[in-house]
Amino acid sequence: MQENRRNVTENKEITIDIESMIRDVLRQWWVIVLVVIAAAAITGSFLKIAYKPQYTATTTFVVGKSGFSSNAVADNLNSAQSMTERFSQIANSNILKKQVCEKLGLKSFDAEVNVSVVESSNLMTLSIKADNPRMAYLLIHGVMDGVTELTGELM
Repeated sequence: MQENRRNVTENKEITIDIESMIRDVLRQWWVIVLVVIAAAAITGSFLKIAYKPQYTATTTFVVGKSGFSSNAVADNLNSAQSMTERFSQIANSNILKKQVCEKLGLKSFDAEVNVSVVESSNLMTLSIKADNPRMAYLLIHGVMDGVTELTGELM
């Protein structure tokens, strides 16, 4: 008897009525619109909460040795690389950050400092990324002044 039932269900043809489906969708259009609006509102509010703008202030320095040399280009490239490493260590030091915070009256140094050398050149770039443009501007000037005060003529 079970075999007989299986044969009956296997021989049954399934038909899909496209017109009926379209009519059902058109009858319930307002539900679809509400779901789309709700999804857009949820996505928009999530993005608004998750998005936090960052502002970057950047300055570029030319690094070079004084005096004349037959290998001036190679000397300047090597100087730029070593200067960038030293400048980066000083700019990211807690001593400098504390000094900048004291000068600006800040409780903490809430910014990202990046020092890099422009490839195949004697240019060094200092950039500060902060939560607002004014703070990025103030911090980059504070770091430049602080490095000068800490190192004097050593660099």
